[in-house]
Amino acid sequence: MAQSADFPPDDFKALRKKAELFLSEQSIDVSQLDRVEIEQLVHELRVYQIELEMQNDTLREIQQELEAAKDAYAHLYEFAPIGYATLDPEGKLLQVNLTTSEMLGVERQLLLGQPITRFIHPEDQDVFYLNFRRLTHGYAPGLFELRLLTQDKSSLFGQFSCDPVYGVDGRVNQIRVAIADITVFKEAQLASHYGQKLKSLGTLAGGIAHDFNNLLTVILGQVSLASMELDPDHPVQDHLDKALSAIGRSTKLTQQMLAYSGQGHFLLKVVDLNAVVRENLELLQTVIPKRINFELNLASNQLPIKADSGQLQQVLVNLVINAGEAMGDRMGTVTIRTGSQAIGRQDLSYSRYTGTPLQSGRYAYLEVQDNGVGMDRETIPKLFDPFFTTKFTGRGLGLAVVLGIVRGHKGGLTVSSRVGQGSTFRLILPISDLDLELQELREEVDWSGDGTGLILIIDDEDAVREVAQDILQARGFRVITAEDGLAGIAKYSEHAAEIDLILLDYSMPGLNGEETLSRLRQINPEVKAVLLSGYTEQEVITRFTGHKLAGFLQKPYSLKKLVELVKKNLPSSSSRPVSRPKLD
Repeated sequence: MAQSADFPPDDFKALRKKAELFLSEQSIDVSQLDRVEIEQLVHELRVYQIELEMQNDTLREIQQELEAAKDAYAHLYEFAPIGYATLDPEGKLLQVNLTTSEMLGVERQLLLGQPITRFIHPEDQDVFYLNFRRLTHGYAPGLFELRLLTQDKSSLFGQFSCDPVYGVDGRVNQIRVAIADITVFKEAQLASHYGQKLKSLGTLAGGIAHDFNNLLTVILGQVSLASMELDPDHPVQDHLDKALSAIGRSTKLTQQMLAYSGQGHFLLKVVDLNAVVRENLELLQTVIPKRINFELNLASNQLPIKADSGQLQQVLVNLVINAGEAMGDRMGTVTIRTGSQAIGRQDLSYSRYTGTPLQSGRYAYLEVQDNGVGMDRETIPKLFDPFFTTKFTGRGLGLAVVLGIVRGHKGGLTVSSRVGQGSTFRLILPISDLDLELQELREEVDWSGDGTGLILIIDDEDAVREVAQDILQARGFRVITAEDGLAGIAKYSEHAAEIDLILLDYSMPGLNGEETLSRLRQINPEVKAVLLSGYTEQEVITRFTGHKLAGFLQKPYSLKKLVELVKKNLPSSSSRPVSRPKLD
């Protein structure tokens, strides 16, 4: 059979061999084929070869895609935002991804073969075993939560999702586990619950303090009046002095309760935070043992804040005492730092304990750090609960008062601590854009002599009305009283031309102080009223915007303060203008 002119000799020989091989496999005798049939077979063989090469290319592409998918899956598995692990029927770790390793703070190779219970909080072991038993019997328990322990013994909240894997024998031979770190969510949830609890306790504490202040006002007034009626050398005076001293201590306790509720009596002015720390340094050194050192790291520039210096002093003292007690009997160092920082609306860390989001802006911070015994994660959330203490003595109000003062100043705070590594308390307060007040102006009021004028007392507490009436009448003032807002309006309508001043309680059933004053202004726009309340001035005074008040007096008040304020607002009888009220 001659060669085809279409193929070079070598190629034709190679193709003929391939054709013979192909034909022999197909049981075809090539010697029986003519030239045309061979060429046809060669052509078909070439097509077949091209098809095979195309299939090989497709297979290579598929293989590359599979390799890429495998790499992508491996990357997703290793760096997924949740931890993946595989357990054997005994609960030992067979496989973990890098996220699980980083979550627990342990290298992957050191995790393999370890029982997972080693990393579960002791208090949550029962929850794990209950769900694990269900898994080994082929039941998927759904989602459940456990606390995990990391290598440094800190804890995190994990949400578990598990599925059993069956072997050829139909039994569970592996358990696949997905672990989501929900610590941030749980802490936000706990902060929300804490904020609600704080609000409830604050309302309770504020209400108790308010009512208790009313009682103290009565006791203080009556004891003061009794003391005035007796000679200075009378033997009963000593007992009355002791009663007054006890009243003073009781007043401080109610002030602490109001401070915790964020309703403390604050005298706000612009002060330099650095100056407040320096002024109290000597005091701070006396409240902790001498074996403990002080380190100051104060900002080089002034930090003007609108605050009550006395309340800030209490914050400093309480934090330093707490830091000193954290040292135990060891040597240690307490470090006080100040500075400034910007706070955005998304920064919720400083609102965890106050329960009130902060406004965006610049804040001054005060930080008190110790290198004492530290606290575990379970203790920290309880620090600011009233009457919670880890000490054998004390009322447990120190840090609760700190929290209340910070809330009252529209600030925030954070706490960081680890067992054996000390604790750091940082509180922040808004930086004021006003100039620092360099001098405190005080107005001395003369309260000697007899008083003149008619005063209307509106208060729902009988005893409070009576003691105020007794005090003022003892100084020569004429007094009429009313038991609530409606009665006060009626009394004022009847005696408007004679009444010189109104002492108005804020919290009353029916019409409160704000509503009562609004109705009184309708009768006489120039009516002069002093507001009385057990709450802080800034807590209630903002509700009287547009109603010019003649003054504010916080309960319990002393005889002297009441008389001073009344005399300050009453002109002499000879120069008192005659009011012209509108009587409807």
